[in-house]
Amino acid sequence: QPPEPLGGRAAPDPTGLIDVGVAVGGVAVHVVDDLAADAVSMFSLYADQLACALILAGETDPRVSSPLQQTLSLTVGAVQLDRQVKTASKDFDVVLQAPDADTLAMDDAISVKIVRRVDGALAVVKDFEISVAPAVVQVEDTFILLAIEVAKSFMKVLPPESAISSAPSAGTLAVPAPYVQHLVVEPLYLQSLKISPVRLLASIHASVKVFVSVDSAPITLDAVHLHEIYCSPPARLAHSLAQQYLYELIYRAGWIVGSLGILGNPTGFARSIHAGLRDLVGLPQAGWRRGGLGFVTGIGTGASSLLRHVSQGALVSVVDLTNSIGRNAERLSMDPDYMALCDELRQAPSEHLSSGLASGMQVLGISLLGAVAGIVDSSIQSLVRQERITPQRFLLDVGKGMLGVVAKPIGGAMGLLSRTGQGLLGTTGLKHPPSKREAMPAPLASHECARKIAAAISAISTKRSVRTVCMRVADVSPVSGAAHVLIASPSLYVLDETATAVLLTVLLADIETATCDQSVLRIVLRTLPVGQSVAEQPTGGEVIISSPSEDLSVLRAFLFWNISL
Repeated sequence: QPPEPLGGRAAPDPTGLIDVGVAVGGVAVHVVDDLAADAVSMFSLYADQLACALILAGETDPRVSSPLQQTLSLTVGAVQLDRQVKTASKDFDVVLQAPDADTLAMDDAISVKIVRRVDGALAVVKDFEISVAPAVVQVEDTFILLAIEVAKSFMKVLPPESAISSAPSAGTLAVPAPYVQHLVVEPLYLQSLKISPVRLLASIHASVKVFVSVDSAPITLDAVHLHEIYCSPPARLAHSLAQQYLYELIYRAGWIVGSLGILGNPTGFARSIHAGLRDLVGLPQAGWRRGGLGFVTGIGTGASSLLRHVSQGALVSVVDLTNSIGRNAERLSMDPDYMALCDELRQAPSEHLSSGLASGMQVLGISLLGAVAGIVDSSIQSLVRQERITPQRFLLDVGKGMLGVVAKPIGGAMGLLSRTGQGLLGTTGLKHPPSKREAMPAPLASHECARKIAAAISAISTKRSVRTVCMRVADVSPVSGAAHVLIASPSLYVLDETATAVLLTVLLADIETATCDQSVLRIVLRTLPVGQSVAEQPTGGEVIISSPSEDLSVLRAFLFWNISL
């Protein structure tokens, strides 16, 4: 502590603060399916221009007791979620894009600001502000089902907390009960919570039974301003916000219903006309301030904007209506092969008028051929596939063929109009859908072993919902050299270093003891391992695994949990 100057203590420096900032140009997260032949990326999440700043402001003189204010700011310039996997029923390549194309580039997609005041042992969050830029959301039911399957695949390799905590050597991995209770019952107190309005352009496609589409439905959720918030447990705040947003969605359900493709998307057509009329009135007013020439220029520009918006709205309405009628007509034909072929043809890009017209003509031709041949094919298939032919079954198949004679040409004609309209929108530049970014390059050769191990897990394991673990170890006895140890109930497998062959199989039910001593895991068996003889193991059934102690602790935890199943 420096001595006080003569004449009394000096005044505190009010400018003392600590400012720390971190900036990242971009982050990309890829979810890759290693079981696929080419191991392509399934989902890709991109975050650009990330910035994080921490500001500590307060009294710099240690002899003065004053509160300390901590300010944490986090901003993300742009966020985009792409669906990279190629399937026959994919309608959208971009799931989320924020900010949208109409938002200024200077606006951040996500901005979070937290102001915390610390006064001795008391810490209070003064302000919590969240700002979200307008975004484009495009979701379909196939994407949701695929995301659920990916989440289930990750859950299969995560052991439950009870399993890890029940293992004798893994007690330190579990969170002690007092801390768990503290996290659950700790109340949440905020002096101020501010959430900016959320503006979305949502496109939703569902095709489980019938095809239902919502195209560019405007959804606006009002801003949230709350003061003096005290809730316990903290999850109640999230539940209350979710209820508030749900009520607002129900209140604005008319905008969503008006954006249905089967109705011709009247909401989108009305928005286009509104935007054109706004330019027709606003641009001449803005030009009048620059004189007579600016007024005349504004009239011409406003008229051209009105014509462009009306043309765009009319074309989008026709495309949405014909697309919905055509895809429902395909389902009405009740021909799975025809539906799969139409879905495959629909994946061809229609960015230009020529490509859209060619794709539409192809769909129309296949529909006409399918309608003519369908009635004959359904009758022949009924005679070939059915072991016991009944008049009712035969008439039912013939009825399906007759239904296809009517439904398939309708679907083909609607597909021609829809594909041609999409190509015309792309050629004239009236509609710019979000574009997908480049997919992740092919994985390195070192991932080949991981794919083989994943294939071995799915081929060896007899329980589909079992939690498995596979780890490379330095040495396994009686198998000498490096190997991979795979625990997949009901057995423990030792794979070779390239994961191409199973060298040793140990039934988990035959394990008597498993002790861990530093970097050695010794497993004593009641019987010899499968594939081993007394000559190969003169000392009896025993497996010794050598590896770092951290890896062995995880293996032992999984081992004890699988034995307890």
